[in-house]
This record gives sequence, structure tokens and C-alpha cells, in this order.
Amino acid sequence: MGVKIALFVLSLAGFLTPAAAQGTQGGQVEALRGFPLRVNLIVDGSGAFAEVAPAAKAWLFQNIVDGVLAAGDRITIWSAGETAALVLEQSISGAGDLEAVRQAILELPSGGGGADFSSALEQAASEPPFDGVTHTLLVSSTASFSFAFAGVGASLLRISRVEEFPGWRALVVGLNVESRVREAARDLQLHF
Repeated sequence: MGVKIALFVLSLAGFLTPAAAQGTQGGQVEALRGFPLRVNLIVDGSGAFAEVAPAAKAWLFQNIVDGVLAAGDRITIWSAGETAALVLEQSISGAGDLEAVRQAILELPSGGGGADFSSALEQAASEPPFDGVTHTLLVSSTASFSFAFAGVGASLLRISRVEEFPGWRALVVGLNVESRVREAARDLQLHF
């Protein structure tokens, strides 16, 4: 468990990023990593996201689909529009699965109204345990970003890292981290 916490903290600090895997192919990414990855991707479905969606989706293709996902990984995608909607749950075993992920991202809606990030964050936080490392990535227009911090979801965003882009943001969220940090601290005390 301590290794998982360290990797998560490194990713939040910017030392382990999707760009670290660029230049590799599919299965090589997982082999370099040495562990499977689950990505919970929550994408703004509000009207405010429509203008920046092409740039954000291109970034997701390059940095997540082509740069990080590999055989053995799993991705779950939610659209956070007026209500949160589960779009795709996909285990990655080959190129066809990566294409299904690309298609799901490409077809993500950008409608009117607000963005229900809270429901999507709650669903992501309640995902069953995974034998690997889980990262939750929230992609939002700058205008909708405040919705991520509204309601119950605010308590889920205590530990995060934000990447700023023109008109949108990518936020790596530390879901359920408090209990894992306490467990890692307890493990560390046992070694000293």
C-alpha cells in the first residue's frame, strides 16, 4: 500500500505525469509502470465546455489514451452535465479497447446548464477496490470549475493537482486519500 501512496503523491507533485509515458506503445507503458492503472475520468458536460472541448479532448487523446493507458488498465468515463452520466467502463486489452475510449471521449456531450461534478465524484469514490493505482481526473471549463467545489463533492477534493490550459483545467483528484494516508503513516511507523 505504501508504494501506491507514494506514486499518487508523486503524481500530485508533478513527478509522475502522463507525459512520462510518451513515446511508448500500448503494453510497453504498463511494463514500464509495473502495475495496472484505473482512470476515473470526469468531463464537464455543461454548455460552457463546448468551446474548449476540442482542445481538451485532443489533450486527453494524447496524454491519457495514447500516453498512459495500456493492457491491464481500466477506465471509467462520466459526463458531468445537468446530471452526471456514466458514459463508459472499459478494461484495456488492445487497440480496439483504446479506440472505444477515443470514441467515447469524442462523443462526450456539451449541453446547456451547469455541471454535476458532485454525483460523478461520489460514484468514482464508491468504485470497488482495484489491484493497482487509481487516478481520478476531472476536466472542466474555467467557467464551470466552481461547480466542482459545490455540494458533497467539495469534501472529495481535499487533495488535488490542477493543470491550467486556456479556457479549461485538468484536476487530478485524490479520492478517499485520507484513510490511505493514515494507513501509510501507520505502515511507516511499523518500520521504525
